[in-house]
Amino acid sequence: MTLTEKVCRKILAASFSDLPRDAVLVPAALAVCERVGASGPDLILAYATGFEMIARLGRELLPGHYEHGWHSTSALGVMGAAASAGKILGPAPSRISGQ
Repeated sequence: MTLTEKVCRKILAASFSDLPRDAVLVPAALAVCERVGASGPDLILAYATGFEMIARLGRELLPGHYEHGWHSTSALGVMGAAASAGKILGPAPSRISGQ
């Protein structure tokens, strides 16, 4: 079992209400780091990038976003996960889009 699989299992076993950002950021950042052979410091920087993305979006959109039926983990978390992966992959759009 890979490190990514172990971490994902632990996160899925935890309460998502306790770890909403981690539930989306950690698996995404770990999977991309593992795929490209990135370092531990790269993983931390990617996590921080995704965390900041979620925080900035949340500051602008909440609480109205939530009041209209959107849950921030699913709606904003995907943007944070993409930012985390993009930080690891680099600025080239072709690397992020997979083309």
